[in-house]
Amino acid sequence: MRTGALLGCLSVVLSLTCTTASAKRPDRPGRFEVGFTSFVERDASRNNRPTALSVFYPVDRRAIDDSSRRASYSRNPVNNPEQILDSTLFEELGIDAAYQTPVPSDHAPFPLVLFSPGLGTPWDNYVYIGTRVASHGYVVAIMSHFADTTYPEEPRVHLRVTMKQRSLDTSFALNQLLAHNDAPGDLLYRTMDPGIIIAAGHSVGGYTAISIAGGQGNVCNPVPMNPPPPGSCVGIAPDPRFIAIATLDASNFLTTFEDMQNVHVPSLGLGRDPATLLAENSQYGAAHQARQHAAFSGAPGYRVDVINSRHAPSFTNICEETLVRLAAGQITQAAADSTLASVQCYDPRVIAPIEAHRLVTEYMIEFLDQIADVRDDDAGENASHHLLDPQWSEHHEPNVAVFLTEEGGLETGLRNLAQSATFQWFWNPPDTKRLK
Repeated sequence: MRTGALLGCLSVVLSLTCTTASAKRPDRPGRFEVGFTSFVERDASRNNRPTALSVFYPVDRRAIDDSSRRASYSRNPVNNPEQILDSTLFEELGIDAAYQTPVPSDHAPFPLVLFSPGLGTPWDNYVYIGTRVASHGYVVAIMSHFADTTYPEEPRVHLRVTMKQRSLDTSFALNQLLAHNDAPGDLLYRTMDPGIIIAAGHSVGGYTAISIAGGQGNVCNPVPMNPPPPGSCVGIAPDPRFIAIATLDASNFLTTFEDMQNVHVPSLGLGRDPATLLAENSQYGAAHQARQHAAFSGAPGYRVDVINSRHAPSFTNICEETLVRLAAGQITQAAADSTLASVQCYDPRVIAPIEAHRLVTEYMIEFLDQIADVRDDDAGENASHHLLDPQWSEHHEPNVAVFLTEEGGLETGLRNLAQSATFQWFWNPPDTKRLK
């Protein structure tokens, strides 16, 4: 591979990421360094179905020195574990560093965030979330769902089968993580607080978080997609161990409004803004992401629209991962150029990837801190309590719009008028003075 071609490609993406950073928000690494480990667990009750877990965790800074080895990310941990991408390649593109299996922080246990990727999206498209959120005092475990159209080495199954398996994977993965947490001598021993567990995910992974929190009457609702295989149209029971959910541009059209009303835990929904959704002819049009916010019954419930965002480059690090794979010699320049163009990494109308990632992670961290009652003084979250205030964001953060529903709050009465066919939602944050 020619160095000149790589540098030229890098410069294009780096030019997309130049933006003015906002002050007084958790938009920088937290007080911890970040450790990384990964393993594959097999569910004997489902024909030894594998679930790979890539885990980021907080590490005390004194434990890291010049001899500490950077993390090695296996892109396909089940079928091709030797295909490694080094943390340093991600770091060159603005993603935080992680280290391979250092000793976890003495400040453990930490809240656990269990993350489900989008359909057909490798887990390493979310390294930016794992590293940044872990640095603020969380264990972040990113799943790889087997036979999920992600890797060509694996069989492909019907979407409804995937939806069923994903929820089962999530509960199984949590069981295994907690087993590691309880095993003396394990690297992850007592790193996780079993009382503070949050389900998170992107796209169909966002659907997974919704279904694991509220359950599903039938995964084939609302509309079967092609004849589903026998036995795939089943209900999913909620897992009560999850105390909140955080979703990124969730595929909530895969479930009914009534099922989403069974989500009684606090929620954060980050997604595309109504104008973008309308222009892209998204399912449910401009109200695509507002639909879940209107349905959820838990409080508080936050909807954060990222202005001019797109499903892939804004909520995953596919642009950076593509360049990393190019640098590692895993794909050709032509393949990289094709991916970068197809997912709109170059499109000047789309918010720069690094700016979108800043917004996604800082709002996630602020929400998680609120849920977990965590305050990381060294990283500035005490100064960021205003992030989830719709009026503050309206005046200080032009790239997001924040909507809040809280128990007994101003939007509650309007939200409770919601029906499955017609539901209350807002294009812009409501004027609190008018609502009063």
